[in-house]
Amino acid sequence: EPSQAAVLDVAFKPGSPLIASASYPKNLTLYDAKADREVWQIECLGAPTRVAFSRDGTKIAVGFFYGKAAVYEAQSGQLICVVDEPSANCNAIAFAADSRSVVVAINSKRKEPGPAKLVLCDARTGKPVRTLCEHAAQIQRARVSPDGTRVASVDRTGRCCISDIKTGNTLQRWKLESDPAANLQFLDNQTVVVGCQSN
Repeated sequence: EPSQAAVLDVAFKPGSPLIASASYPKNLTLYDAKADREVWQIECLGAPTRVAFSRDGTKIAVGFFYGKAAVYEAQSGQLICVVDEPSANCNAIAFAADSRSVVVAINSKRKEPGPAKLVLCDARTGKPVRTLCEHAAQIQRARVSPDGTRVASVDRTGRCCISDIKTGNTLQRWKLESDPAANLQFLDNQTVVVGCQSN
């Protein structure tokens, strides 16, 4: 396993046996599954919730339970930047297709439920570029389409949104009629599959 601690999320480097592992309490580990060895491990800025590899394999983004999201160099684990919009719980993080931008969920505090937004940020500076979508509740997941033109998100109440990543315009919204969403993924550039958890 990439870590002996409780693993909260993993991400695979595209076309590679390398795995990024986010684990409790504050660990980010890069693990080589083929060689069965740890490449490096660092202490994160906070307790991690989500981890994502950029499509070019050079960066790793991490969201945290409390505080902000951060981007690290995949080769060394060195911190590149911190997204400078605070989030109480970043449950959604994904890189844009060009690997130069990262999509981050900016959620309200748990004790103060309120609106949340999905923001496109510069992966080199952490500066916000544009808001992609707004939700009335905490955003649980976000995915970028294979062609990089769209981003899909779902919140804890089952409301889904698809936005144009270049303009931030909302393309589609709908509400799930089943159990709360556990995950979502693009099947192709036009179709989103949403997985639900049973109560």
